[in-house]
Amino acid sequence: MRSVHSQYKGGQKKFQSGTGHVNFKNLFECVPNQYLVLNKAFEIIAVSDAYLTANEGKREVILGQSIFNVLPGMSPAEAKNLRDSLERVLANKVPDVVAGAATLESSGPDPEEPRVNHLKYTHIPVFAADHSVQNIIQNIEDAAAPGELRAAQAGESELIKKLTARCIHLEAETIKARQETLATQQNLEAQKAELTKLYSNAKNNLLTSLQNEENLQKANNELAHSNFELEQFAYVASHDLQEPLRKVTNFTGLFVETYGSCVDELGVRYLGKVTDGVKRMTGLIDNLLLYSRIGRQNLNEEKESLNQVLGRAIGDQSDTIALTGAKVTVGALPEVCVPRAEIYQLFSNLISNAIKFRREGTPPEVEVRAIQNGQSDWEFVVRDNGIGIEEEYFDQLFIVFRRLNARASYPGTGIGLAICKKVVDRFGGKIWASSLPGSGTEFHFTLPSIFL
Repeated sequence: MRSVHSQYKGGQKKFQSGTGHVNFKNLFECVPNQYLVLNKAFEIIAVSDAYLTANEGKREVILGQSIFNVLPGMSPAEAKNLRDSLERVLANKVPDVVAGAATLESSGPDPEEPRVNHLKYTHIPVFAADHSVQNIIQNIEDAAAPGELRAAQAGESELIKKLTARCIHLEAETIKARQETLATQQNLEAQKAELTKLYSNAKNNLLTSLQNEENLQKANNELAHSNFELEQFAYVASHDLQEPLRKVTNFTGLFVETYGSCVDELGVRYLGKVTDGVKRMTGLIDNLLLYSRIGRQNLNEEKESLNQVLGRAIGDQSDTIALTGAKVTVGALPEVCVPRAEIYQLFSNLISNAIKFRREGTPPEVEVRAIQNGQSDWEFVVRDNGIGIEEEYFDQLFIVFRRLNARASYPGTGIGLAICKKVVDRFGGKIWASSLPGSGTEFHFTLPSIFL
């Protein structure tokens, strides 16, 4: 090993920075004693030049290593004593000293005789800002023999004590300053993000306000045009289209009544098809007229209790219920008032479909219930035990005039579920189906509480 004096002179040069400031890392590395800095896992995170010189080691090799892998020739018992000393420092937060010995290769006349170097390990805690032990400084000194220490190294020199205390203080101050700097940086970043958001919102609001008047005028014009087209359609459907159909029906009836005895069986069948076609066309026009009127009603007018609206929708199908032996049960519903006409159409179509698409030989069972989803929406369910629907057809259920079954088996216009979807869309809700073929179908729809 080199002399302490030569180590000190070599380390002293590192303090000469030329700026009057001392670099903490250089300060530690040039301390003229064998020092190691350990983390709480007892891994080496810093090493003095004196230790590297005395043990002919390299800093890049030693850093990151466990102290127990670096110290040479240590027996298991001595390794345990060393670990116990380190653990006491962590637990008691005070320095601790332990004796040890390193078995080295002999440099004397007998190369086979090992050389034992007696050492003293001084462990000094380094505290964090919260006074917890963050690191441990290990000072390694030669000892004359087990149980006695060299007189020259009986105690720590005044310089080492002062440097150690200064190191501890500087590290605590550094940690505190780093934490304060980080907190300030985070606060500034948060303020910057908030200011950026406020600027963006203000800019968007300004652009929106500049376009509001033009957009409002355009929307009013489109709404007026749409209402005009709907009124025209309603007029044509209720008068220009239905009037000729009524005439065809009337004159067909008169023809059968007057000349029925002169017409053979095939002719009567043809006349029946004409009458059926007219009736179907009349129903189609009526449903189209109903579909076109959805959305024209003021949602705040003509309100009625939800239970009363549902009761009327069920009562209007009493003949069909009695004819099919259907059973309709209603669970607890919210005690609210709803727009009468549109909610009636919604429940009437769903219940009518639930009875219509029944399994042969099985009386229909229909259940209506409601579930509140939080404070915002009500979810309604109409369940049946009918024929069910294949999942591949779910996306076609709510298309106007889209039929999934033969008209001869299940009569209708194919517009009922489209009416349901248009009603639910107007309220800002959703409607969907779940089904198991052969076991029944559940139709779910949501209505926001603001409309109930």
